[in-house]
Amino acid sequence: NQNAPFCGPDGTVYLLRSQNNAATDFLYAFDDDGTQLVERWNAPSRWTTSHEHGVAADGSVYTFNRDEEFVRLDPATGAETGNAGAILPAGTINLSPMTAVDGAGRVYMSNGWASSPPTRGRLWCFSADLSVEHFSIPTDRPNRGGPALGGDGVLVIADRGSVLALREPDVGAVVCAPGGPNSTGLDGVLAARGADVASDDRSTLTARQLPPNSLGYFLASRSAGGTTGVPDLCLDGSIGRYSLTVLDSGDAGTFGMDLDLTGIPQPSGAVPALAGETWFFQAWHRDVGPAGPTTDFTQGVAVTLN
Repeated sequence: NQNAPFCGPDGTVYLLRSQNNAATDFLYAFDDDGTQLVERWNAPSRWTTSHEHGVAADGSVYTFNRDEEFVRLDPATGAETGNAGAILPAGTINLSPMTAVDGAGRVYMSNGWASSPPTRGRLWCFSADLSVEHFSIPTDRPNRGGPALGGDGVLVIADRGSVLALREPDVGAVVCAPGGPNSTGLDGVLAARGADVASDDRSTLTARQLPPNSLGYFLASRSAGGTTGVPDLCLDGSIGRYSLTVLDSGDAGTFGMDLDLTGIPQPSGAVPALAGETWFFQAWHRDVGPAGPTTDFTQGVAVTLN
């Protein structure tokens, strides 16, 4: 059926059985018990070929249902937990979608083999729950050309005429560097990207060059300058922690999140970010040194809002 099997972060094995036949076209989820694959669930699916599915860090699977709608599925049950609707250009028949999910949970999907005419190719970007379409870009039959994501958040897609590299603009200025490299031999890097307009509420933080599979979260403050007794921490004053959103750097050594500028955590409770304010951010993460587990920080960045 020309669709490769794939795996979720929890080890679930998926296979899309697809033959343009309503009796057989299902996405199957299997548990691997070491000796056999045991079916967990199956969900009716659209006919596709050369389909590269998207899987998020929480295990959510992105695919197409029988109504040609782009959907998010619960990895435990196969139930739909998000639906972007029937987004394909009219006349799209043989779909070869390519999907990628970034560290902040945004979903990128290309309709692959678009033809009649080939300019029906598209690259879409959606929020994790598929309720918001951030943008779409026309392409010329991208086929197997992506999207592909780099560890620094750069998105690459190729079609018949060009190779495009895209990313959000930087909105943060580096205000301090780490005191030294982490166990990878590299300094932890933090990037703030998106919009510096408070009312737009469209900014992201991405930490990279972290030790693989390390846990961490972001910090926020209106002041910088360093804190006595905490090496490498360059925030000062009232420091809020995004500790309810503990993140995992995974194999790539990176994690990220969308900033909610309407509620930045502070010790006394979340506060909205206002135009004219400068906020300072840093990422804390666990590491393992010669003496055992330790704590470390990325560089700090400042974001001035308009």
